[in-house]
Amino acid sequence: MSICDNFKRTGSAITRLSVLLPVSLLLGASAPSLSLGHPTVITAVIAAILFVLLFFAGLFTWRGHNRLTGADSDLLLQQSRQAQRLAVVETVIGQDALVMAVWDEPGGLPQYLRNTLTMSETIPSRAGPFMMFDTWLDGPSAEKLTAHLAQLWKRGATFSETVTTSKGERLNAQGLYTSHNAILVLRAVPVAERALPSSDEAAKKLLADLPHPAWIQDVSGAIVWRNAASAAAPPFPSGTDGWANIGPEQRAAAQEAWRAGKPWHQRIVLEGGSSKRGYDISLLPMGGSVAALAFDISDFETVRGEMSALLSAQQNAFKHLRTGIAVFGADQRLRYANPAWRELWDINDAFIADNPEDEAILDHLRALRLLPDERDFNGWKKRYLTRSREGAVDETWYLPQGRVLRVASLPTRDGGYTIINENLSELEELRRRYATHERVQRQTFEALTDAVIVFGSDGRLQLFNPAFASMWRVDEADTLDLEKHPHIDELIAWFAVLHDDPPVWSGLKNGVIAMGEDRSVFTTSLSRRDGVVIDVSSRPLPGGATLVTFVDQTAAVRVKTALEERNKALVDADQLKNDFIQHVSYELRSPLNSIIGFTEMLADPVLMAKARDTTHDASALSRQSEYIGYISSQSHTLLAIIDDILTLASIDAGAIALDITRVEPLEVMASAAGALRQRCAEAGISLSVEVNGDIGAFNADAQRVRQVLYNLLSNAIGFSTRGQSVSLTASRSQAQDIIFEVGDDGPGIAPEDQAHVFDRFSTKANGTDHRGAGLGLSIVKSFVELHGGHITLQSQIGQGTRVRCTFPERALEQHRLDQRPQ
Repeated sequence: MSICDNFKRTGSAITRLSVLLPVSLLLGASAPSLSLGHPTVITAVIAAILFVLLFFAGLFTWRGHNRLTGADSDLLLQQSRQAQRLAVVETVIGQDALVMAVWDEPGGLPQYLRNTLTMSETIPSRAGPFMMFDTWLDGPSAEKLTAHLAQLWKRGATFSETVTTSKGERLNAQGLYTSHNAILVLRAVPVAERALPSSDEAAKKLLADLPHPAWIQDVSGAIVWRNAASAAAPPFPSGTDGWANIGPEQRAAAQEAWRAGKPWHQRIVLEGGSSKRGYDISLLPMGGSVAALAFDISDFETVRGEMSALLSAQQNAFKHLRTGIAVFGADQRLRYANPAWRELWDINDAFIADNPEDEAILDHLRALRLLPDERDFNGWKKRYLTRSREGAVDETWYLPQGRVLRVASLPTRDGGYTIINENLSELEELRRRYATHERVQRQTFEALTDAVIVFGSDGRLQLFNPAFASMWRVDEADTLDLEKHPHIDELIAWFAVLHDDPPVWSGLKNGVIAMGEDRSVFTTSLSRRDGVVIDVSSRPLPGGATLVTFVDQTAAVRVKTALEERNKALVDADQLKNDFIQHVSYELRSPLNSIIGFTEMLADPVLMAKARDTTHDASALSRQSEYIGYISSQSHTLLAIIDDILTLASIDAGAIALDITRVEPLEVMASAAGALRQRCAEAGISLSVEVNGDIGAFNADAQRVRQVLYNLLSNAIGFSTRGQSVSLTASRSQAQDIIFEVGDDGPGIAPEDQAHVFDRFSTKANGTDHRGAGLGLSIVKSFVELHGGHITLQSQIGQGTRVRCTFPERALEQHRLDQRPQ
């Protein structure tokens, strides 16, 4: 055997010792307080001695390595000694009843397994069956041991746990960890820890001092001892039977747990006196007896009920909130979401029925394009979830489709967190509109040509527009700085330079600084020294503010003055015109009447006969008769024009009063038509008069109505030609008004001329021989309106004209007379 082989074998032995010796030391350190004769203590002592021996052995080995030139017999001797020492350590460890498993690497089967625990035959001695914990341990113990070993391999987390075999044997499991190995040690639970003897006075004293009911009973239920709290509480126990308060099924389960050496817990409701109270009962096996503890949970249940009711009320309140609320548990799964949150994210009940994780919800919302567009979504999601679980999120999200959300998170006591989503879309829209409105208002305010200022409740200037600074001659070089919000007193001192009127400025100041009901509108007008006329007005605003406007009325005052002067001139001229027309008309009527009188005398048949007897020139006499006819005709025409002018002048002057009587429509129609029938016959024009039904009489001035109809018929005949017809009809409207309508088949009136038909001195031949002064229709319109009626016209070129006059049932003047106080 070579020196290198000897060194390999020696290294292997040292490695095994380096594992077993720390184990023995750890076992000695972790064992409970024992006597010096206990095997565990002996093992620890031997392990310490062996560690010293191993140290010197290592020292000798190192020296031997430096003396490679030594003989192989020395190395063989050292290897033999190490093997002997290893056998001694394993022998010492074997003296302790335990199961030891050692792993050189995480997971897999243990590289070293030793079972010296004789009390249990259920623990496998081979590595493969040993790792199948669920075959020789009960379910909860197998799960706990598997979880602890996983943490021991992964993080080196040591543990000490009590596990139970499938046969009810209780073992203490310890997990140890060195720099290279993971170690599991199983020992039997000491008898002193398995059951507390009923004769143990210390245990009884401990139970006796408890404020909760406690007693000790044997398996049959016979009470062997009870504390004072149990005696004071009537339900515990009932009589001498410890099982009396437990139902048959619960009793069977409790007895089975006792036989397995396991504790048994149950919540029951018992009647104590006149009330029912809830208790948590625990039965603890104590060898041949059972220790029972009862905890009154009635108050706890009451508080829990109140908390449950509070939680229910809170969730009911959440249902009516417009703010979205989602609650996640410590496992990051959704626990609760109010309707507003589901509606906000458009999440259906089927998706949240399985309580999805927060990460899955974010992925779902991203698929629906409801989250912010992030280039690195996974990184953003990780950062957001981390901060949400810490309760550190409070931010605003600008989402697609223009939505704006406020997202905030709050931590909960159970390790979870709550997400609050508030829809700010409408608020942001309102803010945007408000900003736009404020900007437009500001620009409008600054663009106003009128001077406007606003005072705050403290009487200081808050807002002003450029027109104000310009009107009162305030510029950057002046001592009055408007940007520094001067007081009303400072402004009044500035105003007084151009207009020193204390009562005006005192009224303005009172309107600005007044409070409560004293705030009112103040208006005045002032004329400055420079000739500028300004209207001043102050109006109260909400919040104690005051709006003051200064309107430059200089131009308006000048225009008003000019208009008043011109109007006065026009009124005077109109009066002069009326006076002139009346004077001239009356002055013309006298000589005209004389001319007409003399003409009629010359045309007298007697005079004409004498002229024939004395005159032998028949042609001259004929011409004289013709000229006299012309003079008479034109004189009557001129007289009619003068009468019309006088009538219009009288109407303008208000000198015409209506003579209201009951007027029969057919009578005034026949009178007006009769005066024109000879003219119609000479012109070859047919004239018809018709009354539609029995329309009855109405209140009007018969003479003026006849004049209206006469003028309309005369005008219609004048625009008609031979063979055409003129009609005059009368009817009542639904409002009981009298309607007279005059129609002709004449050439009609062009649309652009219809608006001027009733104007004075407006005349159009329209292709006929009709001539006139243009006053007849003006008189018609004036008389109809004087009755309170109105007149309308319909005409088309080549289709004639229809003029409709509407007279009310009671004339306007008669109505006014009736309304006068008696």
